[in-house]
Amino acid sequence: MDDQRTPILPGTARSDYERYLRTEELLALQKQPEEFLHKDELTFQVVHQSSELLMKGAAWELERALTHLDQQRREQRPHRLAHEWLDYARTAPGSTLPPS
Repeated sequence: MDDQRTPILPGTARSDYERYLRTEELLALQKQPEEFLHKDELTFQVVHQSSELLMKGAAWELERALTHLDQQRREQRPHRLAHEWLDYARTAPGSTLPPS
């Protein structure tokens, strides 16, 4: 069981979770208690830093969604043009195409 708990990722943290998330570096971003200028400073930092991370994640997901939508539009455009042309051809004078 100990072999499964031994970290395999590079780094000095005790677990792969901590190494992957780089928790030592992340937690070092907050001031130490002796540096606080106000009793709520840690709470302020944690709330605002996590908000920034959430906004970064939301921006990433929105960018992925927009890319996906653009790709779908590009793929569907030829089909839409073909259908529009076919509809036009069906209604053109002298057309022998059956109505849709």
